[in-house]
Amino acid sequence: MKNASFCILAVQHASASSTNLKDILADLMRKKQARIKTFRQQHGKMVAGQITVWCSGSCL
Repeated sequence: MKNASFCILAVQHASASSTNLKDILADLMRKKQARIKTFRQQHGKMVAGQITVWCSGSCL
C-alpha cells in the first residue's frame, strides 16, 4: 500500500509540474515573440553582412 500511495503522489506531482512547465514556457515564448517583433520592426531592413556560398559538384 505504501508503494501505491507513493506512485499516486508522484503522478500527481509530475502532472502538476508538466502543466506548470507548459505555462512557464508559453509565457516565455510570448515574451520572446514580442521582443523579436519589436526588433524586426526597428531593424528589419538593416543588412548585417553578405555571405557567399560556393557549391562545387552536387550540393543537394
